[in-house]
Amino acid sequence: HTHTHHHSPQVSLPISRKQFVLTTALIVGFSLLVAILFPKVEVVLTITGATMVPFLCYMYPPILLLKLSTAPNKKAKILVVVGVLLMVLSVASVVFSSTEGGGASGLPVITGPLNLTPPLSPQGVVTPLALAQQREHKNIDRNRRHADMSARSNMVVQHAANSADKKRHRLLP
Repeated sequence: HTHTHHHSPQVSLPISRKQFVLTTALIVGFSLLVAILFPKVEVVLTITGATMVPFLCYMYPPILLLKLSTAPNKKAKILVVVGVLLMVLSVASVVFSSTEGGGASGLPVITGPLNLTPPLSPQGVVTPLALAQQREHKNIDRNRRHADMSARSNMVVQHAANSADKKRHRLLP
C-alpha cells in the first residue's frame, strides 16, 4: 500500500520574489501619492488620456515595427516624433487650459497651472482638515467670481434697458 504525495507545481516568475515585492510596493506607493496630490479622479484620468492616447495610437505601433523590422523605416520614425509632439501638446493643453467647467469634449479640464503642493497643516502634514480648508477657499473664490460676473451682467442688462427707454422717449411726440 503505497502513498503518493501530490506536490503542487512550482510556478516560476520571470522576476525574483524580491523584485516582485519591490515593484508592487512602488506601484501602490505611487498610486497613493497620486491620490493624495489629486483628490479629483477626473484630473488623473484626463492627464492619463492625454499621455496614453498619443502613445497607443501614434507611437506604440511604429515602435513595434521598428523593433521587429530589420529595414530602416523613415515613416515609422516620423510617426514616433509626431506622437511625442502630440503627447506634449495634449498634456500642455490639459495642464494650462483656461476653460472652466470642462472643455469642448465635456471632460473636466484643469484650470490654470497645476498646484502640485498638497495642502499642509501648520506641522507640514497633509490632513483632512487642511484639504477641507483648501476646498472651502476655492469655493469662496468661485462664488465671488460668479457674484462679480452676475453683477456685471446685471449692469449690462440695466444699461441696455435704460438706452432703450431713452430711445423710446425721443421717439414720442
